[in-house]
Amino acid sequence: MLQIVDALRAQLGDNLTNIILHGSLSFGCYYIPKSDIDILCIIKSPLSENEAREALRTLATLNDARPHIGALESSIVLQKDAHVPQHPIPYELHFSEKYAEAIKNNTYNYDQRSGRDPDLAAHFTVARKRGINLIGDAPERVLGQVAWKDFLDAVMDDLNWIIKDENILETPFYGVLNACRVLMTLQNGEGTVVSKEEGGLWALKYLPPSQHPVIIKALDVYRSSSAIKTEQRRLAGVEWDATSLLSFRDYIRNRLLSKA
Repeated sequence: MLQIVDALRAQLGDNLTNIILHGSLSFGCYYIPKSDIDILCIIKSPLSENEAREALRTLATLNDARPHIGALESSIVLQKDAHVPQHPIPYELHFSEKYAEAIKNNTYNYDQRSGRDPDLAAHFTVARKRGINLIGDAPERVLGQVAWKDFLDAVMDDLNWIIKDENILETPFYGVLNACRVLMTLQNGEGTVVSKEEGGLWALKYLPPSQHPVIIKALDVYRSSSAIKTEQRRLAGVEWDATSLLSFRDYIRNRLLSKA
């Protein structure tokens, strides 16, 4: 983590005011090799194309240097947009592994480097409540309050993808645990900010026993330290019972419909 902080400080200089760690590492449930490293960077002023190019190259280099297959995810946001977040929140740059090769091969389209990201409503809410400042002020002093409806909009968009068609078969442990997390959030109401692991443990208390086996498997797989290859990451290198996963999907669908 110090390598990330030092590299971004060197690259962004005095323009960088904050680096905030959020996601599984800040929740205390970072599991190798399932978890990503999620950071928010706050800057004072917009980046030139050259500055953006160098920042993304730095992030791609850091991503390549990671010791585990979990990737680096980072959004760089202007200070003014962080203080008064307007959903969907604008960003200056976003880095994820899917852009890494294009950045390194000089095929990345820098004309489209900035925009608005609905997911930032969820990232801001998590970072503000349970994030860890690596440099700069505490997250709750840097990030403005996101409206609860905007946070729900972000998490429900993810859940709707999970329960659409047979998408849950593509990323079983993520889909199951994230669905549990969203159900817990909806059940407990405003201010609930929990991890996938916390959502899974809650579901074992409050969801029907018929759904417990697939939840237990998702938790076990998520927590496992067994080595897997990058191409095995979505399924975690294990076999899944499609019938159980689709039954869980249908349960979540019906649960949401009953609340509508």
